Amino acid sequence: MPLPDTRKTILFWTTLAIVVCGLFPPWLYTFYRTGTSDVPGMRSEKDAGCHFILTPPSIKSDPLYWQYSSTEREALGVKLDGERLLIEWVCILAVGGGVWARFRIDEEKSDSGNASVK
Repeated sequence: MPLPDTRKTILFWTTLAIVVCGLFPPWLYTFYRTGTSDVPGMRSEKDAGCHFILTPPSIKSDPLYWQYSSTEREALGVKLDGERLLIEWVCILAVGGGVWARFRIDEEKSDSGNASVK
């Protein structure tokens, strides 16, 4: 059975939102320094915003980059925030699924109303 136009539209926009979120995912600035007997280890992650998947943000675009010493800069990095991306996708699917279900219920009600009139 072909999908009604309303549900095709919902499916299109839900899919488009997931693709756009995947193309422009959230990134994190990272700072990982392993500890030694003299210096304790340190780990830090900070939001770097959303950027195109093939061009992650530069470490130098971190506002605190120039405050680190040259040895500390070696511990800086950037990584994809997979947890936040997954949460975005789940939220998009939940909203898309809710709207899909809402229109499906409305369509079933209108179909049952039309069947009783005949």
